[in-house]
Amino acid sequence: MEMRNLLVAASVLFLSSIELFPQWSTDPNNNLIVGYGLNPELCSDSAGGCYITYEAGYPAELHLRRLDRYGYQPWGDKRKIAGELEEQMSAKIIGDGEGGVIVSYGDRIFHSRFRLRIQKVDSSGNLLWGATGRRVSVVDTSQSVQRMVTDGAGGCVIVWMESNMGFAEYRINRIDRNGQRVWSDTGLYIISDYNYDPPILTRASDGSYYLKIRRNLYRLNQNGEVVRRDSVTLGYPVADSDGGLILSGRTGTINNIKLVSQRKDSLGNNLWQDPYVEIADSLYLNSPITVRAIYGYYYYWWYRYKNGIQLVTQYQVLRPDGTKLFPNGSINISNYPVDALLADILPSDTGTVVFIWQDYRSDDGVFGQRKDTLNNRLWNLSDVPLYTGMYSDLFAITDCLGGAIGLGWHQFDFSLRMFKVSKNGIMGEVIVPVELISFSGKLVDNLVELYWQTATETNNMGFEIERLQNSKIEGLQDWKTIGFVEGNGTTTEPKIYSFIDENIVTGIYKYRLKQIDFDGTFEYSNEIEIEAGSIPKEYVLFQNYPNPFNSSTVISYSVPMEGKVTIKLYNALGELVKTITDGFFNAGTYKINLSSEDLSSGIYLYKMQTERTSLTKKLIIIK
Repeated sequence: MEMRNLLVAASVLFLSSIELFPQWSTDPNNNLIVGYGLNPELCSDSAGGCYITYEAGYPAELHLRRLDRYGYQPWGDKRKIAGELEEQMSAKIIGDGEGGVIVSYGDRIFHSRFRLRIQKVDSSGNLLWGATGRRVSVVDTSQSVQRMVTDGAGGCVIVWMESNMGFAEYRINRIDRNGQRVWSDTGLYIISDYNYDPPILTRASDGSYYLKIRRNLYRLNQNGEVVRRDSVTLGYPVADSDGGLILSGRTGTINNIKLVSQRKDSLGNNLWQDPYVEIADSLYLNSPITVRAIYGYYYYWWYRYKNGIQLVTQYQVLRPDGTKLFPNGSINISNYPVDALLADILPSDTGTVVFIWQDYRSDDGVFGQRKDTLNNRLWNLSDVPLYTGMYSDLFAITDCLGGAIGLGWHQFDFSLRMFKVSKNGIMGEVIVPVELISFSGKLVDNLVELYWQTATETNNMGFEIERLQNSKIEGLQDWKTIGFVEGNGTTTEPKIYSFIDENIVTGIYKYRLKQIDFDGTFEYSNEIEIEAGSIPKEYVLFQNYPNPFNSSTVISYSVPMEGKVTIKLYNALGELVKTITDGFFNAGTYKINLSSEDLSSGIYLYKMQTERTSLTKKLIIIK
């Protein structure tokens, strides 16, 4: 056993010290091609990489891929997200908050009629909700246009439309981390409307939910109950930090379209000046609007005519009190006075953001820029080129390390091409926040001692220690957090950490570290395995020791598999005196201390009952 543990430690040390060379391209003329298909979706894996879904082939298959922070595909190949019918499409994806991803998608009945399904996939590529996922509703109606947010507990809340007699019937449901429908088997009914406008769903900072359907704004509590309904004229809802909401939109005349915004608290009261804060005028008629809440500020992006002639892309920032960060007017997104197609505004290091867009300058393409709250350009003043040419669709997410990951789709060859830019403005550069150079463990006197060492750390809040025990290693990956060790923030010096797991019985254990940054992003270490003794081959109830006894004795028992175990104490007449233990136990050997404080002298029987056997022993108390 000691040799096995030594080999585990040595192998983890060796693997952790290998320098990985990123696969991300450093050439804007040669973005990384990851597949070919339609309707791509992109979300973060919370560890510097990403998940991508897209439709491929005919009949349409829905594919899911993961790219790690280095641009490699750790699963080796795609995962097919299947349903009960032949074709799957129209996916939406979000992170599950645990390093995995939740995918909602349509099981195509025919043409544009679907039944919505949902699947959860962990970071290792395991399908957690069955081979074909779960249905969001048991009703056999046409369901589509879904929107989804996390429930903050490993599951999600999803809203969709059902076609019913020419009307769009809006329903909402919560799917928990185990894939169970929580609020209703058919979804909670919200409203019917003939306009078929897509719903907008937002999770508030207090754990409640905002749902906007046309001019109706609903606030739902964590049980799915509607606690408020307001009529609003603004849209683009973004959650604030106090359980409220930021609403924005257009107003004015066709000759002078204005961008305005208002902040509302959880009771629906306006917190900014009435009727709203005017952010800009002279918006282009068909200008898209993007609103993002980043580090307590609210960022707005749009097209406008500057000087009444030139169409340029602008942005403005509002403080939490509704005042403008740039009081003299909105700011060009770039030094080039062009209309840019924005992918997104993303958080970088505290107080700075990253813009990713494509524009039509003479050498048109995709560009990036990082700015602080004074509008200082922190990258190349001419912007950082990320792709030469124009994409038909462009998506961008944070890499959780201050930089960005982008996905472009070409309609002429259906290629999916990706790029990464670090917070330093260097294309293809990978920044490792915590460089783990070793992680090992060993069994010492029925304790497991864990040791790990870092070479450097950046914004490291600390490490959660997670454990997986016995039969669960082969079944559901039910990792348990058993401790936390504080990190050293930012340091370039090597640091050594340790943790002792005292709660050990016979069995096989796996351990891993969950390294967490101060901004909440995290990454898992490699796993190590420790064997404590051997797994019992049969059920055994041992004779208590000492016996007879006066004050206390120890009762030991072994179970060869996971299951319920009950041990009860009876007197000589066969009457139940007390229950000694009652619960579910993993395979292993256990000990219980039995006190005679509330028992009189005499002969007793203690009986172990499991799902497979019943065993009895006799004990004697002498006082």
